[in-house]
Amino acid sequence: VMAQPWATLRAMGLYKLPGTDWGWDYVTLSIARMANLDPGFDDGDYEEFLKNGCGFVEDMETLPAWLIGDLEKYRSDEDKLFWEFGVETLDRLVNVTIYAYCAFLALYILVSIILGVLKICTKKRKYWR
Repeated sequence: VMAQPWATLRAMGLYKLPGTDWGWDYVTLSIARMANLDPGFDDGDYEEFLKNGCGFVEDMETLPAWLIGDLEKYRSDEDKLFWEFGVETLDRLVNVTIYAYCAFLALYILVSIILGVLKICTKKRKYWR
């Protein structure tokens, strides 16, 4: 059993143990299933998923609860449950990423301006004689 962060890096296809094959990583397999419109679940898996409180959602440690889509909103339409839940979760992740990017960009620009002004103000003036 791999310890963190190696297990997560392996699942994302970024790291493998020496002497092992790459095989299928979680991200590649998930994207391939999405592209083929095949979630990889049958009706029995779906019922078990709902009966157990949606499995990974309540036990998920990698994402905060406010980033995970709202399953209760889509329970009435079981045909769209997984799809809408996934889309909502991805939308939340994209929005948080955009906000974080904008915040870091603004911070970078602000720090650059402050450092530029400080350098100009503290620069020793040389006079030609």
